[in-house]
Amino acid sequence: MLCHMKWKALLFCISAAIVIFLIKAATVQPKKDSTEPRAMAIAQPKAEEDFQGQPKKESLAWARSQLKMDQLTCLKAVEATVGGNVTLDFHFKSQRNVAGELIEWKFNNSIYVLVYRSRGVSGSIQADQFKSRASLESTDNIAKGKLAVKISSLTNMDAGTYSCFVGRKTERRSCSIQLIISNQKVIIQDIISTPKPRIEEHINPAIVIVIKIAIVAVLLGAAFLLFMKWTRAK
Repeated sequence: MLCHMKWKALLFCISAAIVIFLIKAATVQPKKDSTEPRAMAIAQPKAEEDFQGQPKKESLAWARSQLKMDQLTCLKAVEATVGGNVTLDFHFKSQRNVAGELIEWKFNNSIYVLVYRSRGVSGSIQADQFKSRASLESTDNIAKGKLAVKISSLTNMDAGTYSCFVGRKTERRSCSIQLIISNQKVIIQDIISTPKPRIEEHINPAIVIVIKIAIVAVLLGAAFLLFMKWTRAK
């Protein structure tokens, strides 16, 4: 009988020790990485200056930003439907005034959609395909660098590349949009492909640890009961 009680006490102590160890392991917080970079005050050398007294790096960055702002920009592709209308947006981010320059809108780089010169739209050069269908969104916006063209009553024949040209020869700037025509109404959405999250990502890590501890405790309890049943059978 005394030996039987010792076995019970020993198994109980082992079970309690395992459960306590698992609980402590679950509550231990991960140590913060001590290798994080520390802010250090380092004396920076004086920036080299150009002939105007401004740092060269800053002047180059400013020049690049101005060049980018002064470029004609547009979307790469636009989708529309047969019978509908579409606005092809060409613009300067710098809102450059181009009212006094030659502006041409071409279809497939050869057919004139619109021509703006001498501060007005010239209808004599416009192709028959776009007469009474292509127009500027607003002539006042040209002074703000906004060169959007609206095309109405679209057909399948209107699908292709539309380009806008501003200026002449070396100072000429251009941008092209691919117009896609579909027979059915299409809703364009930005689709971001993301991997399917795993089930573990939706479960709190603390809950997972508690479940594991509970499973271990149940197994230990079952083993202890089987052992007790076996000793009583003897």
